[in-house]
Amino acid sequence: MSTATYFVGIGCRRDCPEKSLRKVLQQALSACGITIEQIEGLASIDTKKDEAGLLELAQSLTIPLSFFPAEHLNTFSNRVSDPSANVLETTGTQSVAEASALALALALADTRGELPKLIVNKLKNSDATCAVARINLSVKRDPA
Repeated sequence: MSTATYFVGIGCRRDCPEKSLRKVLQQALSACGITIEQIEGLASIDTKKDEAGLLELAQSLTIPLSFFPAEHLNTFSNRVSDPSANVLETTGTQSVAEASALALALALADTRGELPKLIVNKLKNSDATCAVARINLSVKRDPA
């Protein structure tokens, strides 16, 4: 038996308001038919560690927030749907939202399941981007 686990990657402009992040997150969750309660973690690029809106979002949702360096996000460049030259120039990686979602899912999948898959490619509004990755984790049942 397996169970699906979901991870969200988020990219944003500097000083992005929490409201804009929440809006693009809701859009992504609606696109794949899951709820906030099903999200195991949020992730972004490490240059956003001090991004107030992102920190506020994670805290208000009580969902762990992880950060990855651009070099690590670049290892997912062959798995992202929409690489961006502008993002590469600004951050040092072609993808923040999609690569962050995959990176966080893979960090868990290495020991608990299969390779992660993007189930929502990058969605964006004027301030932020969001993507959702899923992994299926094996669940062992105790013999009764």
